[in-house]
Amino acid sequence: MLLLTNAAVKEPILTVIVEGREVPFLVDSGATCSSIQSQLGFKTNGKTTNLSGFAGILQNYANTIPLVTTYGDVTVEHCFVVTTNLDVNILARDLLCDLGIMVHDALLWADTCNSGIQVKNTVSVEFWSPIPVVGILNKHASHTRSSPQGIDSRVWAVDKMQLGYTNVLPIKIPIKDGERLPSIRQYPLKREVEEGIKPLITSFLEQGVLVACSSPCNTPILRVLKKNEDYRLVQDLRAINKIVKEAYALVPNPATICSLIPAETEVFTLIDLQNAFFSIPLDKSSQYLFAFTFQGRQYTWTRLLQGFVNSPTIFSTTLQSQLRKIKLKEGSTVIQYIDDLLLASSSRDANEKGSVQLLNELKNLSKWIEAYPTTCNTAETVVNI
Repeated sequence: MLLLTNAAVKEPILTVIVEGREVPFLVDSGATCSSIQSQLGFKTNGKTTNLSGFAGILQNYANTIPLVTTYGDVTVEHCFVVTTNLDVNILARDLLCDLGIMVHDALLWADTCNSGIQVKNTVSVEFWSPIPVVGILNKHASHTRSSPQGIDSRVWAVDKMQLGYTNVLPIKIPIKDGERLPSIRQYPLKREVEEGIKPLITSFLEQGVLVACSSPCNTPILRVLKKNEDYRLVQDLRAINKIVKEAYALVPNPATICSLIPAETEVFTLIDLQNAFFSIPLDKSSQYLFAFTFQGRQYTWTRLLQGFVNSPTIFSTTLQSQLRKIKLKEGSTVIQYIDDLLLASSSRDANEKGSVQLLNELKNLSKWIEAYPTTCNTAETVVNI
């Protein structure tokens, strides 16, 4: 769902249905927590949130019980921050994301689909936004549209267990001088947790991403249950992160990224390289740092992994060097943020050709795209001048 702006001078007020009541909200994409005025009388849950920003002071604010909140055809349950010192209700990033709302300063209408967004002209809601926000997609829609023709079928992973690999020099991890290697015992895991994790470990062993080892280091693993009821293997690397030399962060902030979008851009494609950290090989001399124990046996990783403090910088730098080798045809520019790529194009035709070229050349340079499930979301803007 897109909330659309015409760079208007009017305050961005949006009416949302809360527990069956129409409640006006001031849209503030810079705020973290959505708030509601105490005089509306919604019940609280006994919990508080410590926030700075309301009235310019740090203060504890009560939270409401989960309230049924609806905008358009999307309904969620949300706990609001309750304010007594504001004369408006605030619709912040948390609820904007939950409701699948995107703020954009053009006259647009969006129909979401599994391979992107198809955008058409419509009447706008006049909102003002300091910078265009590109990228909160409505996850509740069910329409479909085919991907551009010409993408190599080998770009896509066969299944969610398949991980990619890029042919770069294995990464060495330097340790701070005088640091003691951490060895933290694995706490007991419930039987159903072990059963949920075991297929992941088996698949990683078969792909060579995990190997059996005997290491002086050990950090615990845990499982996270995802929304689709699949398990995700997570390792608590805080002890390792404390002893390694932290790489200088080269990841730009979102405001800088937005400034790189060419003024003539009309169409965007967002390429999300999920699980892509696993495509970066670790040097054998550093693999012992990431050991863990499962069912009485010790294993370690041969690839870069999530949770390691230097992973975002290492991955971002490696992918950046690959992207420099790709010379996109005129009309398209690729902008990188860690493992997300934004293809900005001057026309739909340029965007489709650029998407095909980018995906195929990334596949030829390495196997980034096998990091399942890569998604390509396309949004076409139609600007009335």
